[in-house]
Amino acid sequence: MNTSVKALILEDTPDHAELIRMKLTRIPRFEVVVVDRMKDALDALTESSFDIMITDLNLPDSDRDQTIRVLKNVAPKLPLIVLTSDQVDPNGKDSIMLGAQVYLRKDDLATTQFDRLIFQAIERQKILNENMRLAEELNSKNKALEIAKSDAEEAMRVKAEFLTNMSHEIRTPLTSILGFIDVAIEAGGVDPESESAAALSTVKSNSNHLLALLNNILDVAKVDTRSVDLELMQCSVSEVIESSIQLLSAQAQEKGLDLQGVILEETPEKLLLDPTRLRQILVNLIGNAVKFTNSGCVRVEVSSARLDSNCYWLTIQIVDTGIGLRVDELQKIREFGSFSQANSSTNRRFGGSGLGLRISQGLAELMGGSIDIQSEFGVGSTFTLKIKAPRVGAKQTRIRSGNSQEIESADLSGLRVLVTDDSADNCRLFGYYLKKCNATVENVFNGQESVDRLMDRSMPSVDMVLMDLQMPVLDGYSAFNELRKQGLQVPVFATSASTGVEDRAQVTQAGFTGFLAKPIDPVELITVAQQILDLKDERPNAA
Repeated sequence: MNTSVKALILEDTPDHAELIRMKLTRIPRFEVVVVDRMKDALDALTESSFDIMITDLNLPDSDRDQTIRVLKNVAPKLPLIVLTSDQVDPNGKDSIMLGAQVYLRKDDLATTQFDRLIFQAIERQKILNENMRLAEELNSKNKALEIAKSDAEEAMRVKAEFLTNMSHEIRTPLTSILGFIDVAIEAGGVDPESESAAALSTVKSNSNHLLALLNNILDVAKVDTRSVDLELMQCSVSEVIESSIQLLSAQAQEKGLDLQGVILEETPEKLLLDPTRLRQILVNLIGNAVKFTNSGCVRVEVSSARLDSNCYWLTIQIVDTGIGLRVDELQKIREFGSFSQANSSTNRRFGGSGLGLRISQGLAELMGGSIDIQSEFGVGSTFTLKIKAPRVGAKQTRIRSGNSQEIESADLSGLRVLVTDDSADNCRLFGYYLKKCNATVENVFNGQESVDRLMDRSMPSVDMVLMDLQMPVLDGYSAFNELRKQGLQVPVFATSASTGVEDRAQVTQAGFTGFLAKPIDPVELITVAQQILDLKDERPNAA
């Protein structure tokens, strides 16, 4: 230590005070101030700064616990050594609990390496102070994030409320317009070949278009505010697919397109789905394929894969031989923005509001899945819808969109998660979300440490691993391969800020249990953790 160390001694027995002072002054660069009353100690702490304080417990103007409480209240970041002959707390447990760094009996002073003890206490307090600073900083950032999140949610709510109100005001007269157009047509008296009939047909067509646009705007608002509900019910997969194709068959025939559907044999005939919302997605995707295909075919291919004993991945691909997308157009479409189309000329040529894909992606996410897009300009496009579909016999439920209130009520007690990430901030953040739901969380900072921890049979078993892909010493892919090579089948979820289609495909090909994109969505994280806990509880040997 190159700088001087200033110590404050609070001791009312002169002989003891002198003994402590002599021990300290033998240490190089040590300055000592001795007082014998609590009042004098408080004055000294107010007037000067000290690096460490040594105090007796029983003083003329203070005793035992009160002494430590008063000193830590005045100087909470100052390392405190209790040096006493008190017999009430022989092991010093109470003193340590109140904030003392070291508890030492005066009988042991002669045989103790006092200088080493002093410096250890100072270093420990520095670490504690830094941890306190980091905790305060993290808490401050969390509060700022919560405020920003609350403001954003409020803005979204106001927008949704505005859209709902405006849509309602427009829908009311529009409903009348559509109704009376039908009355006029059905009443007769209008020559079907006349300009009046053509005018009525045009008004009706455009009114229906406006109504569909209003519905889309409302759906976007609901998707953005996570206020869409899914009604799961037992339904036929083939019937949903066939009815969706049937709705677009007339348009396809007008363009001379071959519109067909194929359902692979391994796909269950009946699953628990929301047929209305699934059909809404399919009509949009198939409708886009028909719209942007001038010749050839549009093919709907359905397959499935078992996710676990209670659920399937249902995959529906819409493949077309249409105009396709350039690279920059594909990137724009993949962002799923509202009112987003490949380019302005597409809107002028084919029409459309650009809301359909945004709504479809939001609904797919609510169903636990996503929509992937592959396209080649001049060749065609493939839109892949992948959603979770509970098997028939699983509990039928009404699913609501995830939100912070539901996540706060989640209980992950009994789930042990190993977070593997070289960023301490990420570890703290993941731990914050998981511990908030009562999960037990451990942190390691590279792949090798993760492998060592998981292979250590003397440690408690881990139920779930979050594995960053890019880390020093041993990356996530190598660590995962080593774990599987050793025969360890614990669920491992890859985490990464690289979230492109290729990155996700690489994770899937490697065999990870799943993928969580950074920034981590806490709703997704807790949902995944809950699924792992549910599977653990279903095992016969689950505790």
